Amino acid sequence: MWIHDAHAESDLPPADLWARYVDVSRWTEWDPSLRRAALAGDFVVGAHGRLEALHGPPTAFTLTHVAAPARFDSRAVLPHVRVPLVRLDFEHRLTPTTTGKTHIMHRVCICGPLGWLAARLLGPVLAADADRAVRTLATTTAPELSRA
Repeated sequence: MWIHDAHAESDLPPADLWARYVDVSRWTEWDPSLRRAALAGDFVVGAHGRLEALHGPPTAFTLTHVAAPARFDSRAVLPHVRVPLVRLDFEHRLTPTTTGKTHIMHRVCICGPLGWLAARLLGPVLAADADRAVRTLATTTAPELSRA
């Protein structure tokens, strides 16, 4: 199993950042590694979505945990593989700090029987993507949240 945690702090409260999470079609605004993101239905456990990364094939994902406005998790299975030999688990946490900021943490976990191989191939890219995404999300400002 391979794990990478990306951290940043934002001046916005968790509820404002949570609004960015639930608007899946706008994930590309804070995750520069994505070309497109979509979710079929509401932002609830079991909802299925699809990501198109700048590098790699389109990937389906499922929301596995949702606790507004603090945390959501998702799971993706590498495409074109019938047996889930590699799983990508993503955890997103928003935690208020004692200084009035919000701590953002995105965890990427590569697991499964061939996880070690995928970690060697994808780990550095996924780590860099997660680091950029939390930094971009942390610099989100309140007016951007209401943009149509």
